[in-house]
Amino acid sequence: GAVRVRLLLYRDRKPIVGQSVRLADATGARLEQPTAEDGTVQFQRLPSGTGYVLSVEPAAGAEFSAVTVRGIEVKAKQVTALDDAVNY
Repeated sequence: GAVRVRLLLYRDRKPIVGQSVRLADATGARLEQPTAEDGTVQFQRLPSGTGYVLSVEPAAGAEFSAVTVRGIEVKAKQVTALDDAVNY
């Protein structure tokens, strides 16, 4: 399965480019990828399961706050598309 999310700034809904995004499974194993030019990141080839946690920790001075999404479910051969994460 896969998980996809897009990070946007709250004020103008511009994509957040190059931001590191982490995805952890229920065992605590973590993957990390930067967002693309359109603010998206997609984690692929994930084992099916529940309890995935997506987190974003902005660098000091960033224009947005941290984001955490818990309880993500991944299904085989499907993309779990999270809603846009609009950061304040």
